[in-house]
Amino acid sequence: MYLVIIILVYSGFIGLLIELYKKVIRKNKARVLEIRTLALVFSVIFSVFIYKIIPINNVFEEINNTPYIIAFYTASIYLLQLPSCMKIWKPLLKDLIERKIK
Repeated sequence: MYLVIIILVYSGFIGLLIELYKKVIRKNKARVLEIRTLALVFSVIFSVFIYKIIPINNVFEEINNTPYIIAFYTASIYLLQLPSCMKIWKPLLKDLIERKIK
């Protein structure tokens, strides 16, 4: 259960980072490949962090603690960060930026 919460939190955080990168740093001029690459890099970094911090044997006793689990973490975080970026952070940041401009 803790692993699912941690993956969701990291996915939301990466979604926020990506949205801030698109809106603030690149001023809506970032290309799709650039955004996807950045999201994948962040996903790998946080996956390694999860692998180093959380002992997998305490979460799932059926899964062995192998480095291959990093691929599972990476895929999970990468796939979950897009909905968090599009459904949560994009509308919030859009409203915040529009209020700042006015």
